[in-house]
Amino acid sequence: MSIASSLKRIPYYGIGISLPFILMRHWNEWQEHHTLSMDETDKRFCRVVMDIQYQSQKFFFGEMAFNYFADQNKEFIQRRRTTRYEECFYKLPDEFKTQQFKDCFGTSDAATSRALKRLKEDGVIEKVSYGVYRKNLKVLP
Repeated sequence: MSIASSLKRIPYYGIGISLPFILMRHWNEWQEHHTLSMDETDKRFCRVVMDIQYQSQKFFFGEMAFNYFADQNKEFIQRRRTTRYEECFYKLPDEFKTQQFKDCFGTSDAATSRALKRLKEDGVIEKVSYGVYRKNLKVLP
């Protein structure tokens, strides 16, 4: 469990642990009306449980609890990962032969034929002559 998910559960523990005790304190009201009205004592008990939970996490996880909240203010940068397929496509020259494609991708004759056909249908490449293709796009969609 990560520190983030653990910290987010503090209110859950605060209610989950203190609720049975609150229910015992207000048992008659629960039996008669099926309601629970929390008084100041119940709220203080809930805060104590949450504080104990937070302090113990702070003790066991050290600065990770502090860093979790500090990192919330940082700008999130989404990094685009390239697949092996994209990397192979980038390595090909602008005009390439079927054998170059096959060697770069490491595919069989049948798989090479299917891939070239699919790329041609999608408009990513065009056929220049027999066994020679040209890239229409620099970046795969």
